[in-house]
Amino acid sequence: MTTTLTTNGERLSASALQTIADKNIEIPRYERADLVPGVVHLGLGAFHRAHQALVFDSLLTAGDMRWGLWSVGMRSVQLADDLTAQDGLYAV
Repeated sequence: MTTTLTTNGERLSASALQTIADKNIEIPRYERADLVPGVVHLGLGAFHRAHQALVFDSLLTAGDMRWGLWSVGMRSVQLADDLTAQDGLYAV
């Protein structure tokens, strides 16, 4: 995974969400800090992030806060480190 940059070249992060919220870019509409993991997924792969994690995001957006997600990197720490540097955020 490479670093995800915002439209102004800034690294994607929780603090950057406000700067991109008005640019027709979908951002989380729930309070991420209040999430409690309800699901543990083994793996951080692109398929999971682009499909299953989006389903959980849709459930959270609809107000069902049982679907906080904790993903576990199984092969390498690099992807986990990249996501941590971006406050767990990524672009699809």
